[in-house]
Amino acid sequence: MKHFFGLSLLLPDEVGDAFAVIMADAPQNSPCEAFADYMLNTYVAPDSRFPPTIWASAPTAEELPRTNNGCESFHSHLSKSFSGPHPNIYHFSNALLLYQTNAYIQLQNIRSRKLVKIHEETRRDFIRKTWASCTTGQISRKDYICKMCYKLLPVL
Repeated sequence: MKHFFGLSLLLPDEVGDAFAVIMADAPQNSPCEAFADYMLNTYVAPDSRFPPTIWASAPTAEELPRTNNGCESFHSHLSKSFSGPHPNIYHFSNALLLYQTNAYIQLQNIRSRKLVKIHEETRRDFIRKTWASCTTGQISRKDYICKMCYKLLPVL
């Protein structure tokens, strides 16, 4: 199942073929088949609700950090600001202001390129080199997906 994270770093027209390669190695049991059907009908098929043209793209030279669920990321960061489920309006507004300030600072740092984390640069270089290996035929699409999925796994 981890290999599905690597699909987002392929060209949209390559996602269907890569999905078939992944499914060839998947266990043949009903939970996996149900998951595969859901992925196919919701994300992989060209006529799906969220086709690959929306979420899949090859890595670019100046790729910013990618996420597959910005809403959950925002909610997670915001909820860490509160000690309980129903904060009062003052704590809530202060948390939003702090979040906005931090977001503004991060955007300024990205724009000015003054502060880029070393591990992010290492990750970008790995993605670029692996993509180049895939496009030149040095590694197969399946190997590319296997390598990329571990770079995109969510942090728990």
